[in-house]
Amino acid sequence: RLIDLGAGVRDDDPCFPFVEAGWDGLLVDGDPSQTTKWASRFPQKDAKHNIVSYITADTVRDIIAGNGFGSNNVELLKIDIDSFDCYVMHKVLQITRPLFIVMEVNVKYPPNMRFAMFPGFRTDGSQLPFDSEKRGHVYGCSLAYQVLDLMRPNDYEILHLDWNNAIYYDTRAAAPASHSDGSEFAPPSFKDLYVSNYWSRPERRSAFAFNNAIELWVMPGLGKQGIFTEVRKLYRSDSSHKNHHVFMGGVEDEELEHMCFDASGRFVKAGESPEKCSATKGVHE
Repeated sequence: RLIDLGAGVRDDDPCFPFVEAGWDGLLVDGDPSQTTKWASRFPQKDAKHNIVSYITADTVRDIIAGNGFGSNNVELLKIDIDSFDCYVMHKVLQITRPLFIVMEVNVKYPPNMRFAMFPGFRTDGSQLPFDSEKRGHVYGCSLAYQVLDLMRPNDYEILHLDWNNAIYYDTRAAAPASHSDGSEFAPPSFKDLYVSNYWSRPERRSAFAFNNAIELWVMPGLGKQGIFTEVRKLYRSDSSHKNHHVFMGGVEDEELEHMCFDASGRFVKAGESPEKCSATKGVHE
């Protein structure tokens, strides 16, 4: 059984081969056009588990549990929603515990930088909208945040990185098999994986051409303040991000710094704008 959050028939999806092989799968995407695309791609699949829904931390419980996938007999879960991926995953892990998780990484941020985007909320507690088609460079979460702030605290460890898709396994269930020489498996360094499986790949600049303009962010010495300054240059008035939040810090920082897009869409440090940011709720307030 699998859960695919962000299951659009667009690019290669790591869950699709399993669906084609007959796995029971819950496919969820916010794009209504996916209904006909799923039917064409998976004609043998039971369509009752093909769900068109905007995926938020408030809706994901009903989506998963309401369709009978809220138990711990889910082998694979993938999330790629180009918005608040880590925030939603915090909630998902309260509902189900997959053996393996595939998460999209925002590889624009270097492996020594913990970065995550969190949603803003109205006074009635409902989540403010976000247009993922206008996400630019600020969305999702970095590899360091995933590993240090989300996965390891929930007893998951990184297994592999393929471009911008990280694979994690449940350490409570079983460790990967020992190597053929009898030596025990040791989790790879997420920093080394970032360098070898994304940054240093010879075709990176063509495969991820949209990141070429911000290569400066990955250069040594820029740091949290430098990246904040660079992002601020890009977001002086951005309607798609306004009232949403960012938590950012280095891998050695004890606490993440709270930043946000104020009511005018300016990227600021929380509390420094006269136009206050919206409320947020989650693990870092």
